[in-house]
Amino acid sequence: ILECSPKPSNNPYSILNKTHKVSFLENPKILTNSWQERTFNLNENYVDYLKQLNQIDGFSEIPKPLDEIEFLRLQREFLRIANEEPIILKKLKDKYIHWIFLCKNLGSTGISGFIQKNNKFIGGFIVLDIKLIKNANEWISFKESTVFSLKELTIKIKIENENQNQLHNGIDYILLHELGHIVSVVEGYVPDFVSEYRDFTKASFTKYDWLEETRSIYDSKIHKRHEIKFYSKPSLQDADVIPVYNSLELTPFPTLYGATNADDHFAESFLSYIHIYIKKKPWLLKVLKNSNVIYEIENGITKSRCKREREFFQKLLEN
Repeated sequence: ILECSPKPSNNPYSILNKTHKVSFLENPKILTNSWQERTFNLNENYVDYLKQLNQIDGFSEIPKPLDEIEFLRLQREFLRIANEEPIILKKLKDKYIHWIFLCKNLGSTGISGFIQKNNKFIGGFIVLDIKLIKNANEWISFKESTVFSLKELTIKIKIENENQNQLHNGIDYILLHELGHIVSVVEGYVPDFVSEYRDFTKASFTKYDWLEETRSIYDSKIHKRHEIKFYSKPSLQDADVIPVYNSLELTPFPTLYGATNADDHFAESFLSYIHIYIKKKPWLLKVLKNSNVIYEIENGITKSRCKREREFFQKLLEN
């Protein structure tokens, strides 16, 4: 008789999400107010959760709440988002986002957490570091540039026309990415964050492309795949920029960030579909040298290489 030993844990977040009180619904009442009214300044319960999360991720930052005046000012930005968004996005946010917390010194732009009730995921919360968020085009260009040590080249991404290149649209772009993470876990499109072993070969969205959280069947096709890291000291240089984006065209990942792991493949595909097909916004990356454009690439969600992703989210979001 062959004995099959259990697979070792590949989920460092398992214990935290199993045990921390912020992961469980404390108030069983049905949420009736609009999503933007569930925005709060960071409190001590979530500071403790984020400190433990940062320890797992290797960050030393300790998140802090905002000054009250700054928090009140930012609440107006969330109201602008709610007033301008299509009804389908309001419904998604109302259903899946239980709370949004604003802070500074998070260690990253945003994180999402997941809320359980009776051993079932029912929604999530989002924490945003407002100090890192800028107007939409400037923020996403900065984020993309953190992958490379750029000397002669510049990377610019346009996700808003100039008259809409504002702070609230930068916030909403990040918010939609984090919402994608919540949807993926609540609906089971990716392995959940409580299981000690997350099997990416079985979940309905990840099974086609991912062997493990950070290992896809396309890794050998992407130029210097395992050196692609956001928000860290970059090892990639100017000479790697165009080869990286050319190789991305051989994959089903709509953005470079979506190529880094299975969870962000879902979140970036979700965000990209909403941004381009529902909000009807632009998405164009340009590489410049001496102010001259030498390379361009569109979001892959519009290309044949992302046909499965596009059809998946068309079915999910427009039916």
